[in-house]
Order: sequence, then structure tokens, then C-alpha cells
Amino acid sequence: TENSFLQIGEALQGFYKQAGEVSASARAIAGKLLGDDAAEHVTRLQLLVERM
Repeated sequence: TENSFLQIGEALQGFYKQAGEVSASARAIAGKLLGDDAAEHVTRLQLLVERM
């Protein structure tokens, strides 16, 4: 039903938001531990994952 479809969409939006938060945290950790170059690689990896 339409209601089920909307619930699934809402759940996916929540998942996407949480994935973005995890990505931002990983980027920050990589930047602190490995320097800015590693953080750039994490950012590029995140872009690849988002395109999938």
C-alpha cells in the first residue's frame, strides 16, 4: 500500500542519515590519526559508496 511505501521511504531516509553521520565520524577520525591525505581518501570512498 501507499502507507507501507512511505514507511519504507522514511526508514531509508533514517538509514541514509545515520550512514552520513558514521561517514563524517570516520572522516574526522582518519583526519586526526592519519592526516588530511587519508581523510581525503575516506571522502572519496564515501562518494563511491553513495553512488552504489
